[in-house]
Amino acid sequence: MKKYIYITLLALGTYACDDSFLDKEPLGSLSVGTFYTNEEEATQAVNAIYDGIQSYTLYGAMSIVEDVQSDDAEKGGGGPSDQPGMDQVQKFIASADNHIFVDKWKAYFVPVFRANLAIQKIQEMTEESIDADVKKTLVAEAKFLRALCYFDLVIRYGDLPIVTEPNSPEDYEISRSPETEVWAFIEGDLTAAMEGLKTPEGLSDNDLGRATVGAAKALLAKSYIFQKKWKEADPLLTSVINDYGYDLSDDFSAIFGIGNETNKEVIFQVNFQTGGASDREGYNRNGWMSPRSSDIDWGGIGFMLPTQDLVDEFEPGDIRLEASVLRDGDLFSGDVYKGEWSPTGYNCKKGLVAFDDYTAGTPYFVDNNYVVIRLGDMLLLKAETLNELDRTGEAVNFINPIRKRANVPLIDAGIAKEQMREAIYHERRVELCFEQKRYFDLVRWGKAAEVMTDKGYAFIAGKNELWPIPQSEIDINPNLAPNNPNW
Repeated sequence: MKKYIYITLLALGTYACDDSFLDKEPLGSLSVGTFYTNEEEATQAVNAIYDGIQSYTLYGAMSIVEDVQSDDAEKGGGGPSDQPGMDQVQKFIASADNHIFVDKWKAYFVPVFRANLAIQKIQEMTEESIDADVKKTLVAEAKFLRALCYFDLVIRYGDLPIVTEPNSPEDYEISRSPETEVWAFIEGDLTAAMEGLKTPEGLSDNDLGRATVGAAKALLAKSYIFQKKWKEADPLLTSVINDYGYDLSDDFSAIFGIGNETNKEVIFQVNFQTGGASDREGYNRNGWMSPRSSDIDWGGIGFMLPTQDLVDEFEPGDIRLEASVLRDGDLFSGDVYKGEWSPTGYNCKKGLVAFDDYTAGTPYFVDNNYVVIRLGDMLLLKAETLNELDRTGEAVNFINPIRKRANVPLIDAGIAKEQMREAIYHERRVELCFEQKRYFDLVRWGKAAEVMTDKGYAFIAGKNELWPIPQSEIDINPNLAPNNPNW
């Protein structure tokens, strides 16, 4: 039976997709005043934050939006009228009241609110009601998750309201803080979280999916890199790569398949689990990405279709192409894939669970997890960092293991800095396609306008690097104005 955490005072509802560490008995309707009396309740409150990031809008099905907005994929589905808001985002013709911008904004502030409440209330708990080490770890997990939400928000929306208290009346009148202050807030949360989080080996099997010190260091390193703070990122990347037992997976496809919570490459993932109250609590990207065809018994909605431009980016013999893209003639789930099933000739394969591999749930909702941070990404960020620090000769030691696994030629140690930069641009695209990285990489590299306009997209430089603050939010709180440039 599926089990929930209900706290009626939250008035937020529950995005109820969970894994083993969220499997708790029902609590009924409780007020905040009578909650937080023991370790179990404190743990359930933090579990509710994890539950918030499992939403359909964030790391569920609608996580495809960010890749559809890049040059890696077209929207697909049933045509422009199927998810028209996503179609407008892809074509860069969306307005500030587009539901994608609205839904993402609102959905991220659900776990932020839950984190704020948990941090405040758990910190107030006495030593008689909670063990000091447990208290420290739970607060650290809440701060990591709040930082993750703010990281995702700042790279999408720019300046943000920094909310640290559970919805007080003042929150509805709060102004946006500059990006620099938002980044400082994220850095503070992650630095504090590192002091209380467990190491990966310190997690029990039932706790796989919880944030660890390795995940906090990785996210902090990424935060520095988005700000071009290369020197600050470098030692963190070294620690993530060397200190916590992470390793490149021998099987590239296995990083994204069922059971990936034990994969040695995964640093942080969002857990999904079918069963219980509804199979709809599973990994719902599966049905959205599956090929749209009545010719097969595992057909889906056919969203997020790889572009020819992405396919052409792969070098001959690169095993990642087969693992990432379904192409004409490929064998998948007992059927031969036909390019005619997709307007681009391709469907996304990375993270797609074949019909004959379902271990639970339905073809649309399966037992799979969404990988947010993994070692492959960290190695490429390390190579990029070293290159930007004029240590190009060292950078090859971090890009080459990725290329070796992919079965493509290694890069010579004598490569020039500009050539290495281009090599990293290429490698991140083919290694990390369909993992919500491409669009934000283009923006932080200052290449979004060039790449997207060259490929025929209606991208407007000085506007589309950021999403707008939803107009409906500005209508409620005028202090969020002015909106981002040119919106």
